Amino acid sequence: MRRLRIISVAIPLFLVGVVSCTSTTSVGTGGKAPSTGTVTGIASMCSGPARIPPHDVTVRILRGSRLVAKQTHLGNQTYRLSVPPGHYIVTSDQSYAVPVPITVHTGETVHAQVWSSCS
Repeated sequence: MRRLRIISVAIPLFLVGVVSCTSTTSVGTGGKAPSTGTVTGIASMCSGPARIPPHDVTVRILRGSRLVAKQTHLGNQTYRLSVPPGHYIVTSDQSYAVPVPITVHTGETVHAQVWSSCS
């Protein structure tokens, strides 16, 4: 019976640890839960010469020059971020990333593909 208790406590604690190991950051929410919309898409990595292994790509959502949210992932993966309604620029840390202007409305999902035109 004691072993069953340890397992029933350890599994939820493990799941909390896994969920908290995310690389998504929302900046400047002020502790409130604002009404949000979702921004999703793929940010391509700048691969350079053939056969270079995948590397981190950081997607950034800016309002003016202020960072609102960011997410880092390995290679060409789908990102998904929640932001308050407004006008934003979606970009990445890759060379020659083409910024994408978007408008987010409450409860809506906006798709923004961020391409890197490196050679």
